[in-house]
Parts: sequence; C-alpha cells; structure tokens
Amino acid sequence: MSRSKTMQVYDAKNIEVLTGLDPVRRRPGMYTDTSSPFHLLQELIDNAVDEALAGHATDLFVTIDNDNAFTVADNGRGIPVDMHPDHKRPAIDLILTTLHSGAKFSQMTYQYSGGLHGVGLSVVNALSARLTARVIKDGKIYEVQYKDGECVVPLKTIKSQGDVPRGTIIYAEPNPTYFEKVNISLDRLRTFLRTKALLCSTLTTHLITDAGEESWSYPLGLKAYFQQLPYTNTLWNEPWFVHRAEADYECTCVFNWADTTIISDSFVNLIPTVQGGAHVQALKTSLLEAVRDYAKTAAKPPKEKIIWDDLSVGLNFIFAIKVHDPNFQGQTKEKLGSLSIGPALTTLLKNMILSWLYTHHKESSQLMEFCERNQQERLLEDQKKQIKKSTTLKLPLKLTDCTSNNWRERELYLVEGKSAGGSAKQARDKKFQAILTLRGKILNTWDLKAHKIYESQEVKDIIDSIGVQPGSNDLSGLRYGKICLLADADSDGAHISTLLCALFVQHFPELVRRGHLYVAQPPLYRIDIGKQHFYARTLEEQEKIIAQHNNKNWSVIRFKGLGEMNANQLRVSTLDPLTRQLVQLNLDSMIHEQLDLLMNKNRAADRKKWLEQ
Repeated sequence: MSRSKTMQVYDAKNIEVLTGLDPVRRRPGMYTDTSSPFHLLQELIDNAVDEALAGHATDLFVTIDNDNAFTVADNGRGIPVDMHPDHKRPAIDLILTTLHSGAKFSQMTYQYSGGLHGVGLSVVNALSARLTARVIKDGKIYEVQYKDGECVVPLKTIKSQGDVPRGTIIYAEPNPTYFEKVNISLDRLRTFLRTKALLCSTLTTHLITDAGEESWSYPLGLKAYFQQLPYTNTLWNEPWFVHRAEADYECTCVFNWADTTIISDSFVNLIPTVQGGAHVQALKTSLLEAVRDYAKTAAKPPKEKIIWDDLSVGLNFIFAIKVHDPNFQGQTKEKLGSLSIGPALTTLLKNMILSWLYTHHKESSQLMEFCERNQQERLLEDQKKQIKKSTTLKLPLKLTDCTSNNWRERELYLVEGKSAGGSAKQARDKKFQAILTLRGKILNTWDLKAHKIYESQEVKDIIDSIGVQPGSNDLSGLRYGKICLLADADSDGAHISTLLCALFVQHFPELVRRGHLYVAQPPLYRIDIGKQHFYARTLEEQEKIIAQHNNKNWSVIRFKGLGEMNANQLRVSTLDPLTRQLVQLNLDSMIHEQLDLLMNKNRAADRKKWLEQ
C-alpha cells in the first residue's frame, strides 16, 4: 500500500478554534503556575493592590478556609457592573469570562499596575470549581456566581439601600483537577502580604484564618523597615536610600553591606521579581560603575580594578520600581524583560550613587577599604586554587578544558553524545568554555548513596571535572563558575537534563544553592526570513517570530539534535553569552519535591497519578 493511502487526512476539519475560557482549561500551565493555586490567589491580591496604588483602596483582606478556598476583599472602587457599550454585557462578566479584557492596557485608569495582561481574573474563574464575585458601589451590592468558569447566577442586586461601604469581594474554590496540590502555603502568603504593605505605605493588608487575624502596615516606608532588619556589623550606620519619580517610572532603592546577605529583593509595580530582570541588572551595573569611577579619584583606592565579586559580598538591598508598561517574562511575572528601561535607569542610579559618594567622604572611604579587603581575599583564594589544581588534579580524557585561570569566568558544558560534543567543541570559546562529552543517559542517582554513584564512569568523570566531592559543602576546589547542562531540545534531551539535575540537587546541593548550576536552552527550530536567521525553542516561539515578519518569505528547519547544528548555529543560539539563554537552577523545596516525584523508585504510584492528571 502506498504511503499516501496510509496517511491520515489533514484538512480544515482538523483545525480547532478554542473560545472563551477553553484555552485556559486545556493548557493551564500557559497561564498560571500549576504546582499550587497560589498564583490564582496572587492574581486577586495584585488587582486589589492596583486599586491601592491608584489611591482608591486602603485595606486588603485575604481569608483562607479549611478547604483551601479563599476570599480576597478590598475597599477600592469596585469592578464596573454597568453594561459594556460594545459587547452589551455587564463589565464584570466580561472581565471574568473573556481573556485579555481589562482596564490596564493604557494609563487612562491605572497609572501603574501589576495586572497587565487582562487574563488574571478570567484565569482564576476558569480554574475554579466555584467563584462568587460581589461588588459594592453607589450604595448597592451586586453579585454574580460561576461554576467551572460558566455563569450559573447572572449579575443581580442583592441590596440596594442603606449606607454600605464600597469595594470588591471575590470568593474562589480552586479546582484540584488543574493543580498538583491545592494547599496554600500560609508562610509564603504572609511574606507576600507583608511585602505589599511594605511597598505601599498607604495600604494595610490582613490575613484571616482559623487561627485569627494578622495585619501588616508600614506607614514609615521602606527605609524604616530596612533599618529594622537583623543585620550585624553593617558597613554604614545609615543605608543609602533614594526615591525618585520620573516621567515614565518611579524607583525606590535602599542598600547597605553587612556580615551576610539576608535580603536582596526586587519588585515591579509591587510584584516580586524573584528572578530579577532588567531593573536589577541596571542597579548592579550602576553601582559597580559608580564605585569604579569614584575609586579613580579616591585618596586610597583598591590596588586592583574592582569587580562585582569585590562589591557583592554581604550586599543587602531592596529595589522597587513602578513603570507604565512593564514587559514581564511569562504570566507569573517573576522576571522583568523591559530592556528599554535599563540604560536610562542605569544612568540615573549611577549619577545619584556617585553624587552620594562624593558628599559622604567617611562612608566612601569605608567602602574603598571594604572592596580592597574582599579583593585581597579573592586573589589569595584564586592563587591557592591554582596551586591545588596544578599539583593534584587528574582530569578525564573526555574533558576538553578551557585556558582561563579565573574559575569564576570558566564554564563547563555537560554534553550528551559524541556528535553533539564535537559540535560544541567547535562552537565554544576556548578561553572560558570547556566541554565534557557524556555517553548516553547517565545513571539515575536519586536513591543512591554517595559512594555508589562512583560506580558510574560518566558520573565519576563529572565529579573529577568539577573538582567538588558529593555531599560536601566545601567548594574550594570548584573549577568552574558555571556548570551548564546541554542536551537536545526534545523529550529525550529533557530526560537527560532531568537525570543530571537529579544528580546535582541530590548529591551537590551546596553547589546548586550557591547558583553555579545552569540549564542551556538550545533551539528546536531555525527560521530563515530573507537573509536573517532566527531561533525558537518551541512551536509558539516559532509562530511568534513568523507573525512578526508576516510580509516576508520564510522557511523553517527543525533540528533533530545538537549534532545536526553546525558550529556557528550552535554558537549563536546556545553558547555565545551575548545571544544565548541560560536558566539558573535554584534549590528550593518545590524542585526537590518534583525531582523526588520523577526519580524516586518507590513512587511509581505517585508518578502514575501525576501523569494521569
């Protein structure tokens, strides 16, 4: 039988168009964090905080029930309930059932806001078994009810007389079908609500549980809070503090140095950016450049050029900005991607830090002495490590090392397969990038004791290459500042990366905790548009790139693996620090639990249940 007769027919009948909230229910992971419903709760809190940012709310109440349902209430203006002029539906129903509907796509209603994508409330509704929204405004109380995202009780007035306060109250029961667990972490929620009150001095946040009510209010603001933190041996008696309002943004920053770093938090429109982004990079760049410029004119500057490692020891900071149209990376908004704000913010902060340094001579001298002490310790440590490496090190034959002697800039790529390893060797920068070629999938080491993992030659080669022993907190022998896992962009590659992640999380937790482990992000597609070449990791990225150049001819190549890419393609897309993407692996309970679910040999039943869900 010919191939054409055996192939399934592919025509217009195969094309689906998802409408309403179906896209959210089909692919919830695209719209929220499905490990728990915490992000749904965060969406409701962020909307209430936006009312406070706009000057219309002073109190925010969060109530957690025993069954992990929650209620969020504020005393803001209340979601509009009148009929939309174009869609002929109550505005609140439109917001709760239609993706990308809202009042935050411009600065007409909110100058600064966190709910930017117009999907927050509708996603909460789509993924809730039940949701009730109550709006109090103009002396009336309105209510609308939903079940699994579908309206079951249309908007109605339940009270129309008397002196009632204004605001919005939303009750939601997350549907456990869409989440790995339904529990809301109260510790995480307390931190979240405390932070909102800290960053908005006119707002009081409240948490109500069976144990009672807690509240947070910081009318004196960020600096007062920062000074109350349990530091020891701060460099300066008073931290550096600035609040500056410009035409397009506001920034508030406070920092100081101490024996240890106990806080390094950043925020955009009161939303915590735990992965940093353009604003945090602007702060670090401006601080380093300002200190370097000041050192050129200081009476006693450090002997060597100051680098970030000399400056970052014991650095504590809180950095919050408000911008009109921030570009977050992903719906969970953990990282700011608005690169356009970086240069202006860097220049502004650098000038303010320099001005402060030149007018505070005692503090500036203390900072110069501090940097020199850190510099001398760093140079001495580097010298000891080089001596130790040159006398005791026996490296695997499969390791193609780099030439740099600065372990902080050195990078080790763990690459599976001879063909992929060959391409990586040609594509790398020999000065600071090393390649260790692995043969096949490594051993699942999750359940093994440290002495047992040495029985795998591939694992032993990894241990010998990085210079750190399993289970040890001593990283003095570490040979690379970055250890990068590089596997194909398909499911097989994901399996290999998971096995390697399991090895490091279980047997080298200190190395992961200190931020030395990364996962490279090679592309699955190359898109040729005219003479330009673009790379995409997913089909969605590919389609987005094509849509941006819809007036040009284009073609797409799907890579079968790293070995199929030529050296230049692999260099530009995956290895070059200017164009690559690296994901840093952070050690937290969520990652440990996920890996235990995937790799623990005794949890087959849990894995089956997880896969079915």
